[in-house]
Amino acid sequence: MIDVPAAPAGCRRRLAERVRWEWRPGDTGDPATGVEEFLAAHGLPLHDLARPARAHDPDGPCGAALYVSAAAGAFLTGAPAGAANPAPALPEVAVVVYD
Repeated sequence: MIDVPAAPAGCRRRLAERVRWEWRPGDTGDPATGVEEFLAAHGLPLHDLARPARAHDPDGPCGAALYVSAAAGAFLTGAPAGAANPAPALPEVAVVVYD
């Protein structure tokens, strides 16, 4: 369990991973679109990133965390990608939705 200060009050000190999405350079599709679609599919649309969430559904997710590597960030902005993550087991983009 983890605690995130911006989590809705009903979620504090009780967060647990619900689902995860990862992207690696060999994967198909645009990682930004993948993140957006993944979050929306789990009730966290990107057009509403209010902190804390305005009205938390007790049966819905408590929030999400996003990791973007330097290489993926460069790819997303159209810059040269640079070196890939030195640890092949780690994704270049990861999103975790929490309950």
